[in-house]
Amino acid sequence: MTASAQPEADGIGAAFGMLRAAVRVFQPRIPQAIAALGVLLVAAGFTIAEHMLEHERTLAVTAAEKDASSLARAYEEYVYQVVRRLDHALSHLRDEYEHDPREFSFRAGWHSPLHADLAFQIVVTDAEGRLVLSSLASEAPVMDFSDRAYFQAHRDDGEDRLYISTPLVGRVSGQTTIQFTRRLRRPDGAFNGVMILSVSPDKLAGYYGRAEVGLTGSVMLVGFDRVVRARQAVMPAPTPVVGSVHPDRPFFNPAQPQGVFHSVSAIDGVARIVAYRRLKEQPLIALVALGEAEAMAAFVERSAAVRQAEALVSAVVLAAVFAVAWLAQRQARQQAWLVAAQAQLARTEERRTAELQRSNAELEAFAYAASHDLRQPLRTINSYLALLEQDLADRLDDETREYMAFARTGAQRMDRLIVDLLEYSRVGRRSRPFAAHPAADIIDGAVGNLEAAIGEAQATVAVAGDLPAIWGDAGELTRLFQNLIGNAVKYRAADRAPLVRIDCRAKGAEWHFTVQDNGIGIAPGDFERVFGIFQRLHGRDAYEGTGVGLAVCKKIVEHHGGRIWITSEPGEGSVFHVALPRHEEQGA
Repeated sequence: MTASAQPEADGIGAAFGMLRAAVRVFQPRIPQAIAALGVLLVAAGFTIAEHMLEHERTLAVTAAEKDASSLARAYEEYVYQVVRRLDHALSHLRDEYEHDPREFSFRAGWHSPLHADLAFQIVVTDAEGRLVLSSLASEAPVMDFSDRAYFQAHRDDGEDRLYISTPLVGRVSGQTTIQFTRRLRRPDGAFNGVMILSVSPDKLAGYYGRAEVGLTGSVMLVGFDRVVRARQAVMPAPTPVVGSVHPDRPFFNPAQPQGVFHSVSAIDGVARIVAYRRLKEQPLIALVALGEAEAMAAFVERSAAVRQAEALVSAVVLAAVFAVAWLAQRQARQQAWLVAAQAQLARTEERRTAELQRSNAELEAFAYAASHDLRQPLRTINSYLALLEQDLADRLDDETREYMAFARTGAQRMDRLIVDLLEYSRVGRRSRPFAAHPAADIIDGAVGNLEAAIGEAQATVAVAGDLPAIWGDAGELTRLFQNLIGNAVKYRAADRAPLVRIDCRAKGAEWHFTVQDNGIGIAPGDFERVFGIFQRLHGRDAYEGTGVGLAVCKKIVEHHGGRIWITSEPGEGSVFHVALPRHEEQGA
Protein backbone atom coordinates (compact mmCIF):
# COMPACT_ATOMS: atom_id res chain seq x y z
CA MET A 1 0.00 0.00 0.00
CA THR A 2 1.36 3.45 -0.97
CA ALA A 3 1.69 6.37 1.44
CA SER A 4 -1.10 8.27 -0.34
CA ALA A 5 -3.53 5.36 -0.01
CA GLN A 6 -2.97 4.95 3.72
CA PRO A 7 -4.91 8.11 4.88
CA GLU A 8 -7.79 7.19 2.53
CA ALA A 9 -8.05 3.71 4.06
CA ASP A 10 -7.93 5.17 7.56
CA GLY A 11 -10.79 7.58 6.68
CA ILE A 12 -12.98 4.76 5.36
CA GLY A 13 -12.33 2.72 8.49
CA ALA A 14 -13.29 5.65 10.71
CA ALA A 15 -16.54 6.21 8.79
CA PHE A 16 -17.55 2.57 9.09
CA GLY A 17 -16.71 2.65 12.76
CA MET A 18 -19.09 5.57 13.31
CA LEU A 19 -21.83 3.76 11.36
CA ARG A 20 -21.42 0.62 13.46
CA ALA A 21 -21.69 2.68 16.64
CA ALA A 22 -24.92 4.34 15.42
CA VAL A 23 -26.44 0.96 14.59
CA ARG A 24 -25.58 -0.39 18.02
CA VAL A 25 -27.25 2.63 19.70
CA PHE A 26 -30.55 2.66 17.80
CA GLN A 27 -30.99 -1.01 16.94
CA PRO A 28 -32.46 -2.11 20.35
CA ARG A 29 -35.11 0.62 20.26
CA ILE A 30 -36.55 -0.05 16.82
CA PRO A 31 -38.54 -3.26 17.63
CA GLN A 32 -40.01 -1.73 20.81
CA ALA A 33 -41.08 1.40 18.96
CA ILE A 34 -42.79 -0.62 16.23
CA ALA A 35 -44.56 -2.85 18.79
CA ALA A 36 -45.77 0.18 20.76
CA LEU A 37 -47.10 1.80 17.60
CA GLY A 38 -48.93 -1.40 16.68
CA VAL A 39 -50.64 -1.58 20.08
CA LEU A 40 -51.60 2.09 19.79
CA LEU A 41 -53.11 1.53 16.36
CA VAL A 42 -55.09 -1.50 17.55
CA ALA A 43 -56.47 0.54 20.44
CA ALA A 44 -57.48 3.30 18.02
CA GLY A 45 -59.21 0.72 15.84
CA PHE A 46 -61.21 -0.58 18.79
CA THR A 47 -62.24 2.96 19.71
CA ILE A 48 -63.47 3.77 16.22
CA ALA A 49 -65.34 0.47 15.89
CA GLU A 50 -67.07 1.04 19.23
CA HIS A 51 -68.06 4.54 18.12
CA MET A 52 -69.58 3.12 14.94
CA LEU A 53 -71.46 0.47 16.92
CA GLU A 54 -72.84 3.13 19.25
CA HIS A 55 -74.10 5.06 16.22
CA GLU A 56 -75.76 1.90 14.85
CA ARG A 57 -77.31 1.25 18.25
CA THR A 58 -78.84 4.74 18.22
CA LEU A 59 -80.33 4.03 14.78
CA ALA A 60 -81.69 0.66 15.96
CA VAL A 61 -83.31 2.25 19.04
CA THR A 62 -84.86 4.98 16.90
CA ALA A 63 -86.30 2.38 14.49
CA ALA A 64 -87.75 0.35 17.39
CA GLU A 65 -89.33 3.48 18.87
CA LYS A 66 -90.91 4.31 15.50
CA ASP A 67 -92.28 0.75 15.25
CA ALA A 68 -93.78 1.01 18.74
CA SER A 69 -95.31 4.42 17.91
CA SER A 70 -96.90 3.07 14.73
CA LEU A 71 -98.35 0.08 16.59
CA ALA A 72 -99.68 2.34 19.35
CA ARG A 73 -101.34 4.64 16.80
CA ALA A 74 -103.14 1.71 15.18
CA TYR A 75 -104.13 0.23 18.56
CA GLU A 76 -105.50 3.59 19.76
CA GLU A 77 -107.64 3.84 16.62
CA TYR A 78 -108.87 0.25 17.11
CA VAL A 79 -109.96 0.91 20.72
CA TYR A 80 -111.58 4.19 19.69
CA GLN A 81 -113.66 2.43 17.01
CA VAL A 82 -114.63 -0.40 19.42
CA VAL A 83 -115.83 2.13 22.00
CA ARG A 84 -117.81 3.99 19.33
CA ARG A 85 -119.48 0.78 18.18
CA LEU A 86 -120.41 -0.19 21.72
CA ASP A 87 -121.75 3.30 22.46
CA HIS A 88 -123.86 3.26 19.30
CA ALA A 89 -125.18 -0.17 20.29
CA LEU A 90 -126.04 1.09 23.79
CA SER A 91 -127.88 4.08 22.39
CA HIS A 92 -129.81 1.86 19.97
CA LEU A 93 -130.75 -0.69 22.64
CA ARG A 94 -131.73 2.03 25.10
CA ASP A 95 -133.98 3.70 22.52
CA GLU A 96 -135.72 0.35 21.87
CA TYR A 97 -136.16 -0.28 25.57
CA GLU A 98 -137.41 3.23 26.37
CA HIS A 99 -139.85 3.07 23.46
CA ASP A 100 -141.60 -0.03 24.86
CA PRO A 101 -139.93 -1.92 27.74
CA ARG A 102 -142.48 -4.74 27.58
CA GLU A 103 -141.76 -5.44 23.91
CA PHE A 104 -138.02 -5.05 24.19
CA SER A 105 -136.41 -7.94 22.31
CA PHE A 106 -132.97 -9.10 23.32
CA ARG A 107 -132.81 -11.38 20.34
CA ALA A 108 -133.15 -8.54 17.85
CA GLY A 109 -130.64 -6.41 19.71
CA TRP A 110 -128.16 -9.22 20.31
CA HIS A 111 -127.65 -9.85 16.62
CA SER A 112 -126.82 -6.20 15.92
CA PRO A 113 -123.54 -5.91 13.97
CA LEU A 114 -122.64 -3.02 16.27
CA HIS A 115 -121.87 -5.26 19.22
CA ALA A 116 -122.52 -8.95 18.53
CA ASP A 117 -118.78 -9.74 18.23
CA LEU A 118 -117.81 -7.60 21.26
CA ALA A 119 -120.34 -7.77 24.12
CA PHE A 120 -121.49 -11.07 25.62
CA GLN A 121 -124.31 -9.74 27.83
CA ILE A 122 -126.98 -7.03 27.89
CA VAL A 123 -128.30 -5.96 31.31
CA VAL A 124 -131.03 -3.53 32.36
CA THR A 125 -131.54 -2.19 35.90
CA ASP A 126 -134.34 -0.03 37.23
CA ALA A 127 -133.98 3.32 39.01
CA GLU A 128 -133.31 1.59 42.35
CA GLY A 129 -130.55 -0.61 40.94
CA ARG A 130 -132.55 -3.86 40.79
CA LEU A 131 -131.92 -6.24 37.93
CA VAL A 132 -134.72 -6.11 35.35
CA LEU A 133 -133.33 -8.05 32.39
CA SER A 134 -130.22 -10.07 31.49
CA SER A 135 -129.47 -11.71 28.15
CA LEU A 136 -127.82 -14.58 30.05
CA ALA A 137 -130.88 -15.41 32.20
CA SER A 138 -134.34 -16.31 30.96
CA GLU A 139 -135.76 -14.95 34.18
CA ALA A 140 -134.07 -12.09 35.96
CA PRO A 141 -132.78 -13.18 39.40
CA VAL A 142 -133.11 -10.84 42.35
CA MET A 143 -129.96 -8.71 42.29
CA ASP A 144 -129.06 -5.20 43.43
CA PHE A 145 -126.60 -3.11 41.43
CA SER A 146 -127.06 0.14 43.30
CA ASP A 147 -123.56 -0.18 44.83
CA ARG A 148 -121.87 -0.22 41.44
CA ALA A 149 -119.88 2.92 40.57
CA TYR A 150 -121.47 3.19 37.16
CA PHE A 151 -124.99 3.08 38.62
CA GLN A 152 -124.19 5.81 41.16
CA ALA A 153 -122.53 7.94 38.47
CA HIS A 154 -125.60 7.83 36.20
CA ARG A 155 -128.01 8.32 39.10
CA ASP A 156 -126.16 11.34 40.56
CA ASP A 157 -125.05 12.92 37.27
CA GLY A 158 -127.79 14.35 35.09
CA GLU A 159 -125.67 14.16 31.94
CA ASP A 160 -126.35 11.54 29.32
CA ARG A 161 -122.84 10.17 28.74
CA LEU A 162 -121.08 6.88 28.16
CA TYR A 163 -119.54 5.35 31.29
CA ILE A 164 -116.73 2.76 31.06
CA SER A 165 -116.24 0.88 34.30
CA THR A 166 -113.10 -0.55 35.82
CA PRO A 167 -112.76 -4.35 35.46
CA LEU A 168 -115.14 -6.17 37.83
CA VAL A 169 -116.67 -9.63 38.27
CA GLY A 170 -120.18 -9.72 36.81
CA ARG A 171 -122.89 -10.78 39.26
CA VAL A 172 -124.89 -12.57 36.59
CA SER A 173 -122.07 -13.94 34.41
CA GLY A 174 -119.44 -14.52 37.09
CA GLN A 175 -116.80 -13.34 34.57
CA THR A 176 -114.34 -10.46 34.72
CA THR A 177 -115.90 -7.74 32.56
CA ILE A 178 -115.76 -4.10 31.65
CA GLN A 179 -119.22 -2.53 31.74
CA PHE A 180 -120.17 0.00 29.05
CA THR A 181 -123.27 1.83 30.37
CA ARG A 182 -125.72 4.64 29.65
CA ARG A 183 -128.55 5.99 31.82
CA LEU A 184 -132.19 5.14 31.09
CA ARG A 185 -134.60 8.09 31.04
CA ARG A 186 -138.23 8.61 31.86
CA PRO A 187 -140.29 10.70 29.43
CA ASP A 188 -139.60 13.76 31.61
CA GLY A 189 -135.81 13.08 31.50
CA ALA A 190 -135.57 11.76 35.05
CA PHE A 191 -133.29 8.84 35.89
CA ASN A 192 -134.94 5.49 35.20
CA GLY A 193 -132.09 2.92 35.52
CA VAL A 194 -129.03 1.79 33.54
CA MET A 195 -128.51 -0.03 30.23
CA ILE A 196 -125.33 -2.17 30.36
CA LEU A 197 -123.19 -4.00 27.79
CA SER A 198 -120.71 -6.46 29.38
CA VAL A 199 -117.42 -6.78 27.46
CA SER A 200 -114.52 -9.12 28.14
CA PRO A 201 -111.19 -7.24 28.62
CA ASP A 202 -109.67 -9.53 25.99
CA LYS A 203 -111.82 -7.83 23.33
CA LEU A 204 -110.02 -4.55 24.05
CA ALA A 205 -106.47 -5.93 24.21
CA GLY A 206 -106.48 -8.74 21.62
CA TYR A 207 -105.69 -6.53 18.63
CA TYR A 208 -102.06 -7.65 18.30
CA GLY A 209 -100.35 -11.00 18.68
CA ARG A 210 -96.81 -12.31 18.85
CA ALA A 211 -96.14 -11.51 15.20
CA GLU A 212 -96.57 -7.79 15.91
CA VAL A 213 -95.25 -7.27 19.45
CA GLY A 214 -92.98 -10.31 19.85
CA LEU A 215 -92.53 -12.78 22.67
CA THR A 216 -91.83 -10.15 25.35
CA GLY A 217 -94.10 -7.36 24.10
CA SER A 218 -97.48 -6.38 25.51
CA VAL A 219 -100.61 -4.37 24.73
CA MET A 220 -102.45 -2.55 27.52
CA LEU A 221 -105.40 -0.21 28.01
CA VAL A 222 -105.26 1.99 31.12
CA GLY A 223 -107.71 4.59 32.42
CA PHE A 224 -106.87 8.10 33.56
CA ASP A 225 -107.66 6.70 37.04
CA ARG A 226 -104.56 4.41 36.58
CA VAL A 227 -106.69 1.26 36.69
CA VAL A 228 -105.68 -1.31 34.03
CA ARG A 229 -108.70 -2.12 31.86
CA ALA A 230 -107.10 -4.77 29.64
CA ARG A 231 -103.70 -6.35 28.91
CA GLN A 232 -102.50 -8.86 26.34
CA ALA A 233 -99.03 -10.49 26.30
CA VAL A 234 -97.53 -13.78 25.10
CA MET A 235 -95.67 -14.16 28.39
CA PRO A 236 -98.19 -14.29 31.27
CA ALA A 237 -97.72 -11.84 34.14
CA PRO A 238 -96.70 -13.33 37.50
CA THR A 239 -99.67 -11.62 39.20
CA PRO A 240 -103.11 -10.54 37.87
CA VAL A 241 -102.84 -7.23 36.02
CA VAL A 242 -106.36 -6.43 34.82
CA GLY A 243 -108.06 -4.32 37.48
CA SER A 244 -104.80 -3.39 39.27
CA VAL A 245 -103.61 0.17 39.80
CA HIS A 246 -100.69 1.01 37.53
CA PRO A 247 -97.69 2.85 39.04
CA ASP A 248 -96.98 6.39 37.94
CA ARG A 249 -95.59 6.69 34.41
CA PRO A 250 -95.12 9.55 31.88
CA PHE A 251 -98.35 8.65 30.05
CA PHE A 252 -100.44 9.81 33.05
CA ASN A 253 -99.22 13.38 32.46
CA PRO A 254 -102.11 15.20 30.70
CA ALA A 255 -99.60 17.56 29.05
CA GLN A 256 -98.18 14.62 27.07
CA PRO A 257 -101.03 13.02 25.08
CA GLN A 258 -98.63 10.74 23.23
CA GLY A 259 -95.00 9.68 23.42
CA VAL A 260 -92.35 6.96 23.73
CA PHE A 261 -90.17 6.08 26.71
CA HIS A 262 -88.00 3.22 27.98
CA SER A 263 -88.92 1.52 31.23
CA VAL A 264 -88.56 -1.67 33.24
CA SER A 265 -92.06 -3.06 33.74
CA ALA A 266 -93.34 -3.07 37.31
CA ILE A 267 -95.52 -6.04 36.31
CA ASP A 268 -92.95 -8.61 35.14
CA GLY A 269 -89.57 -6.81 35.32
CA VAL A 270 -89.01 -6.84 31.53
CA ALA A 271 -87.25 -3.82 29.99
CA ARG A 272 -89.51 -2.44 27.24
CA ILE A 273 -89.86 0.39 24.76
CA VAL A 274 -93.31 1.83 25.53
CA ALA A 275 -95.37 3.94 23.11
CA TYR A 276 -98.67 5.44 24.26
CA ARG A 277 -101.55 7.54 22.94
CA ARG A 278 -104.55 9.03 24.74
CA LEU A 279 -107.93 8.19 23.21
CA LYS A 280 -110.07 10.89 21.71
CA GLU A 281 -113.15 11.71 23.83
CA GLN A 282 -112.51 8.96 26.44
CA PRO A 283 -110.40 8.83 29.64
CA LEU A 284 -108.31 5.92 28.33
CA ILE A 285 -104.69 5.44 27.28
CA ALA A 286 -103.62 2.87 24.68
CA LEU A 287 -100.13 1.42 25.17
CA VAL A 288 -97.94 -0.87 23.07
CA ALA A 289 -94.68 -2.08 24.64
CA LEU A 290 -91.93 -3.91 22.73
CA GLY A 291 -89.35 -5.99 24.61
CA GLU A 292 -86.13 -4.02 24.40
CA ALA A 293 -83.88 -7.07 24.21
CA GLU A 294 -86.04 -8.59 21.47
CA ALA A 295 -86.23 -5.35 19.49
CA MET A 296 -82.45 -4.92 19.68
CA ALA A 297 -81.57 -8.58 19.02
CA ALA A 298 -80.37 -7.95 15.45
CA PHE A 299 -78.09 -5.14 16.60
CA VAL A 300 -76.72 -7.24 19.49
CA GLU A 301 -75.96 -10.08 17.07
CA ARG A 302 -74.24 -7.72 14.65
CA SER A 303 -72.21 -6.01 17.40
CA ALA A 304 -71.00 -9.42 18.60
CA ALA A 305 -69.92 -10.27 15.04
CA VAL A 306 -68.13 -6.92 14.68
CA ARG A 307 -66.30 -7.41 17.97
CA GLN A 308 -65.23 -10.88 16.88
CA ALA A 309 -63.93 -9.32 13.66
CA GLU A 310 -62.15 -6.67 15.73
CA ALA A 311 -60.40 -9.35 17.76
CA LEU A 312 -59.41 -11.29 14.63
CA VAL A 313 -58.11 -8.23 12.79
CA SER A 314 -56.26 -7.03 15.88
CA ALA A 315 -54.58 -10.41 16.23
CA VAL A 316 -53.49 -10.26 12.58
CA VAL A 317 -52.23 -6.70 12.92
CA LEU A 318 -50.28 -7.43 16.10
CA ALA A 319 -48.76 -10.54 14.52
CA ALA A 320 -47.73 -8.43 11.52
CA VAL A 321 -46.35 -5.69 13.75
CA PHE A 322 -44.21 -8.10 15.77
CA ALA A 323 -43.08 -9.81 12.56
CA VAL A 324 -41.96 -6.43 11.19
CA ALA A 325 -40.22 -5.67 14.49
CA TRP A 326 -38.40 -8.98 14.22
CA LEU A 327 -37.49 -8.22 10.62
CA ALA A 328 -36.24 -4.77 11.58
CA GLN A 329 -33.98 -6.31 14.19
CA ARG A 330 -32.76 -8.88 11.70
CA GLN A 331 -32.16 -6.22 9.08
CA ALA A 332 -30.19 -4.15 11.57
CA ARG A 333 -28.00 -7.15 12.34
CA GLN A 334 -27.57 -7.85 8.65
CA GLN A 335 -26.73 -4.22 8.07
CA ALA A 336 -24.13 -4.28 10.83
CA TRP A 337 -22.64 -7.38 9.28
CA LEU A 338 -22.62 -5.75 5.86
CA VAL A 339 -20.95 -2.65 7.24
CA ALA A 340 -18.20 -4.76 8.77
CA ALA A 341 -17.85 -6.79 5.60
CA GLN A 342 -17.66 -3.67 3.47
CA ALA A 343 -14.98 -2.23 5.74
CA GLN A 344 -12.98 -5.40 5.35
CA LEU A 345 -13.53 -5.49 1.60
CA ALA A 346 -12.36 -1.91 1.31
CA ARG A 347 -8.92 -3.12 2.44
CA THR A 348 -8.74 -6.08 0.05
CA GLU A 349 -7.97 -6.53 -3.57
CA GLU A 350 -10.23 -5.34 -6.38
CA ARG A 351 -11.34 -8.92 -7.10
CA ARG A 352 -12.58 -9.55 -3.56
CA THR A 353 -14.21 -6.10 -3.53
CA ALA A 354 -16.22 -6.90 -6.67
CA GLU A 355 -17.20 -10.32 -5.28
CA LEU A 356 -18.35 -8.85 -1.98
CA GLN A 357 -20.34 -6.15 -3.79
CA ARG A 358 -22.17 -8.88 -5.67
CA SER A 359 -22.94 -10.66 -2.39
CA ASN A 360 -24.04 -7.40 -0.82
CA ALA A 361 -26.43 -6.68 -3.68
CA GLU A 362 -28.00 -10.14 -3.32
CA LEU A 363 -28.44 -9.71 0.41
CA GLU A 364 -30.03 -6.28 -0.06
CA ALA A 365 -32.45 -7.72 -2.62
CA PHE A 366 -33.40 -10.49 -0.19
CA ALA A 367 -33.91 -8.03 2.68
CA TYR A 368 -36.09 -5.77 0.51
CA ALA A 369 -38.30 -8.65 -0.64
CA ALA A 370 -38.68 -10.04 2.87
CA SER A 371 -39.42 -6.59 4.26
CA HIS A 372 -42.04 -5.93 1.59
CA ASP A 373 -43.88 -9.21 2.22
CA LEU A 374 -43.93 -8.89 6.00
CA ARG A 375 -44.80 -5.20 6.15
CA GLN A 376 -47.64 -5.47 3.71
CA PRO A 377 -50.31 -6.28 6.39
CA LEU A 378 -49.51 -2.95 8.10
CA ARG A 379 -51.22 -1.12 5.27
CA THR A 380 -54.49 -2.15 6.87
CA ILE A 381 -54.13 0.40 9.67
CA ASN A 382 -53.84 3.50 7.48
CA SER A 383 -57.30 4.81 8.31
CA TYR A 384 -56.63 4.64 12.03
CA LEU A 385 -53.43 6.65 11.68
CA ALA A 386 -55.33 9.31 9.75
CA LEU A 387 -57.98 9.52 12.47
CA LEU A 388 -55.34 9.74 15.21
CA GLU A 389 -53.52 12.50 13.37
CA GLN A 390 -56.79 14.41 12.89
CA ASP A 391 -58.02 14.03 16.49
CA LEU A 392 -54.62 14.89 18.04
CA ALA A 393 -53.56 17.52 15.52
CA ASP A 394 -53.02 20.23 18.11
CA ARG A 395 -51.10 17.93 20.46
CA LEU A 396 -48.62 16.17 18.17
CA ASP A 397 -45.00 17.24 18.06
CA ASP A 398 -42.90 17.04 14.92
CA GLU A 399 -41.22 13.81 15.95
CA THR A 400 -44.55 12.04 16.53
CA ARG A 401 -45.88 13.32 13.22
CA GLU A 402 -42.80 11.91 11.55
CA TYR A 403 -43.31 8.49 13.20
CA MET A 404 -46.97 8.46 12.11
CA ALA A 405 -45.99 9.43 8.56
CA PHE A 406 -43.55 6.50 8.46
CA ALA A 407 -46.17 4.09 9.80
CA ARG A 408 -48.97 5.27 7.48
CA THR A 409 -47.19 3.85 4.42
CA GLY A 410 -47.37 0.40 5.93
CA ALA A 411 -50.94 0.77 7.14
CA GLN A 412 -52.98 0.88 3.92
CA ARG A 413 -54.03 -2.74 3.53
CA MET A 414 -55.75 -2.88 6.91
CA ASP A 415 -57.98 0.00 5.88
CA ARG A 416 -59.01 -1.82 2.72
CA LEU A 417 -59.81 -5.02 4.62
CA ILE A 418 -62.00 -3.26 7.18
CA VAL A 419 -63.79 -1.23 4.48
CA ASP A 420 -64.47 -4.39 2.45
CA LEU A 421 -65.72 -6.29 5.50
CA LEU A 422 -68.07 -3.45 6.45
CA GLU A 423 -69.22 -3.13 2.85
CA TYR A 424 -69.92 -6.87 2.69
CA SER A 425 -71.91 -6.81 5.96
CA ARG A 426 -74.03 -3.82 4.88
CA VAL A 427 -75.16 -5.33 1.58
CA GLY A 428 -78.89 -6.15 1.94
CA ARG A 429 -79.60 -3.71 4.84
CA ARG A 430 -80.88 -1.13 2.51
CA SER A 431 -81.86 2.22 3.95
CA ARG A 432 -83.47 3.33 0.68
CA PRO A 433 -86.42 1.75 -1.13
CA PHE A 434 -85.82 0.01 -4.46
CA ALA A 435 -86.57 2.10 -7.51
CA ALA A 436 -85.97 2.05 -11.25
CA HIS A 437 -82.58 3.45 -12.30
CA PRO A 438 -81.19 3.76 -15.84
CA ALA A 439 -78.44 1.16 -16.18
CA ALA A 440 -76.42 3.61 -18.26
CA ASP A 441 -76.32 6.06 -15.34
CA ILE A 442 -75.33 3.28 -12.93
CA ILE A 443 -72.46 2.14 -15.19
CA ASP A 444 -71.35 5.72 -15.88
CA GLY A 445 -71.09 6.25 -12.12
CA ALA A 446 -69.03 3.08 -11.71
CA VAL A 447 -66.69 4.05 -14.56
CA GLY A 448 -66.31 7.53 -13.08
CA ASN A 449 -65.26 6.06 -9.74
CA LEU A 450 -62.60 4.02 -11.55
CA GLU A 451 -61.35 6.86 -13.72
CA ALA A 452 -57.85 6.89 -12.21
CA ALA A 453 -57.36 3.10 -12.44
CA ILE A 454 -58.73 3.00 -16.00
CA GLY A 455 -56.45 5.81 -17.07
CA GLU A 456 -53.40 4.27 -15.42
CA ALA A 457 -54.01 0.92 -17.16
CA GLN A 458 -54.86 2.65 -20.50
CA ALA A 459 -58.01 0.56 -20.52
CA THR A 460 -61.03 0.93 -22.79
CA VAL A 461 -64.56 0.44 -21.43
CA ALA A 462 -67.16 -0.06 -24.17
CA VAL A 463 -70.78 0.21 -23.03
CA ALA A 464 -73.65 -0.87 -25.29
CA GLY A 465 -76.35 1.64 -26.10
CA ASP A 466 -80.05 1.41 -25.22
CA LEU A 467 -79.45 -0.15 -21.81
CA PRO A 468 -82.65 -0.73 -19.80
CA ALA A 469 -83.69 0.66 -16.45
CA ILE A 470 -82.98 -1.75 -13.60
CA TRP A 471 -84.84 -2.09 -10.33
CA GLY A 472 -82.92 -1.85 -7.08
CA ASP A 473 -80.65 0.21 -4.85
CA ALA A 474 -78.56 2.64 -6.92
CA GLY A 475 -75.61 2.56 -4.52
CA GLU A 476 -75.40 -1.24 -4.44
CA LEU A 477 -75.82 -1.56 -8.22
CA THR A 478 -73.04 1.00 -8.77
CA ARG A 479 -70.76 -1.00 -6.44
CA LEU A 480 -71.63 -4.21 -8.37
CA PHE A 481 -70.50 -2.84 -11.74
CA GLN A 482 -67.59 -0.93 -10.18
CA ASN A 483 -66.20 -4.18 -8.71
CA LEU A 484 -66.66 -6.12 -11.97
CA ILE A 485 -65.06 -3.40 -14.14
CA GLY A 486 -62.31 -2.85 -11.56
CA ASN A 487 -61.46 -6.59 -11.59
CA ALA A 488 -61.36 -6.59 -15.39
CA VAL A 489 -58.87 -3.72 -15.32
CA LYS A 490 -56.80 -5.14 -12.44
CA TYR A 491 -56.40 -8.70 -13.79
CA ARG A 492 -55.25 -7.60 -17.23
CA ALA A 493 -52.85 -9.45 -19.54
CA ALA A 494 -49.31 -8.12 -19.71
CA ASP A 495 -49.16 -8.16 -23.52
CA ARG A 496 -52.29 -6.17 -24.36
CA ALA A 497 -54.25 -3.14 -23.21
CA PRO A 498 -57.39 -3.94 -21.19
CA LEU A 499 -60.68 -3.93 -23.12
CA VAL A 500 -63.95 -4.21 -21.19
CA ARG A 501 -67.27 -4.67 -22.99
CA ILE A 502 -70.61 -4.27 -21.21
CA ASP A 503 -73.83 -5.43 -22.85
CA CYS A 504 -77.39 -6.37 -21.86
CA ARG A 505 -80.18 -8.47 -23.36
CA ALA A 506 -83.69 -9.34 -22.22
CA LYS A 507 -84.10 -13.04 -21.45
CA GLY A 508 -87.55 -14.02 -20.23
CA ALA A 509 -88.24 -12.28 -16.93
CA GLU A 510 -84.61 -11.16 -16.51
CA TRP A 511 -82.14 -8.60 -17.78
CA HIS A 512 -78.95 -10.48 -18.68
CA PHE A 513 -75.88 -8.21 -18.32
CA THR A 514 -72.41 -9.32 -19.42
CA VAL A 515 -69.07 -7.76 -18.44
CA GLN A 516 -66.43 -9.19 -20.80
CA ASP A 517 -62.67 -8.59 -20.60
CA ASN A 518 -59.53 -9.71 -22.41
CA GLY A 519 -57.52 -10.34 -19.24
CA ILE A 520 -55.75 -13.35 -17.79
CA GLY A 521 -58.89 -15.46 -17.43
CA ILE A 522 -59.97 -17.93 -14.74
CA ALA A 523 -59.63 -21.70 -14.63
CA PRO A 524 -62.99 -23.59 -14.67
CA GLY A 525 -62.22 -25.21 -11.34
CA ASP A 526 -62.20 -21.75 -9.71
CA PHE A 527 -65.54 -20.46 -11.09
CA GLU A 528 -67.36 -21.01 -7.78
CA ARG A 529 -64.41 -20.34 -5.52
CA VAL A 530 -63.88 -16.75 -6.65
CA PHE A 531 -67.25 -15.72 -5.18
CA GLY A 532 -66.29 -16.88 -1.67
CA ILE A 533 -65.22 -14.26 0.87
CA PHE A 534 -61.43 -13.91 1.29
CA GLN A 535 -60.88 -16.24 -1.68
CA ARG A 536 -57.90 -15.20 -3.80
CA LEU A 537 -56.47 -16.96 -6.87
CA HIS A 538 -53.23 -14.98 -6.90
CA GLY A 539 -50.70 -13.93 -4.31
CA ARG A 540 -50.84 -10.44 -2.89
CA ASP A 541 -47.46 -9.70 -4.45
CA ALA A 542 -49.03 -10.14 -7.89
CA TYR A 543 -52.37 -8.40 -7.37
CA GLU A 544 -53.48 -6.32 -4.42
CA GLY A 545 -56.86 -6.95 -2.84
CA THR A 546 -58.63 -8.64 0.04
CA GLY A 547 -60.63 -11.33 -1.74
CA VAL A 548 -63.93 -9.64 -0.83
CA GLY A 549 -64.88 -7.81 -4.06
CA LEU A 550 -66.58 -10.69 -5.90
CA ALA A 551 -68.21 -11.91 -2.68
CA VAL A 552 -69.77 -8.43 -2.41
CA CYS A 553 -70.94 -8.70 -6.04
CA LYS A 554 -72.63 -12.05 -5.36
CA LYS A 555 -74.33 -10.72 -2.24
CA ILE A 556 -75.59 -7.61 -4.06
CA VAL A 557 -76.97 -9.68 -6.95
CA GLU A 558 -78.70 -12.14 -4.60
CA HIS A 559 -80.11 -9.23 -2.59
CA HIS A 560 -81.71 -8.01 -5.83
CA GLY A 561 -83.12 -11.48 -6.57
CA GLY A 562 -80.66 -12.22 -9.35
CA ARG A 563 -77.86 -14.61 -10.32
CA ILE A 564 -74.16 -14.21 -11.15
CA TRP A 565 -71.77 -16.66 -12.82
CA ILE A 566 -68.61 -16.85 -14.94
CA THR A 567 -67.51 -18.20 -18.29
CA SER A 568 -63.79 -17.96 -19.02
CA GLU A 569 -60.79 -19.30 -20.91
CA PRO A 570 -57.45 -18.95 -19.07
CA GLY A 571 -55.23 -16.55 -20.96
CA GLU A 572 -58.11 -15.33 -23.16
CA GLY A 573 -60.31 -13.37 -20.76
CA SER A 574 -63.48 -13.78 -18.72
CA VAL A 575 -67.19 -13.00 -19.02
CA PHE A 576 -69.14 -12.21 -15.86
CA HIS A 577 -72.88 -12.80 -16.31
CA VAL A 578 -75.39 -10.93 -14.13
CA ALA A 579 -79.10 -11.78 -14.42
CA LEU A 580 -81.43 -9.31 -12.65
CA PRO A 581 -85.24 -9.58 -12.50
CA ARG A 582 -87.29 -7.31 -14.72
CA HIS A 583 -89.73 -5.28 -12.64
CA GLU A 584 -93.27 -4.54 -13.81
CA GLU A 585 -92.97 -0.87 -12.72
CA GLN A 586 -89.85 -0.28 -14.87
CA GLY A 587 -90.18 1.86 -17.89
CA ALA A 588 -89.89 0.42 -21.35
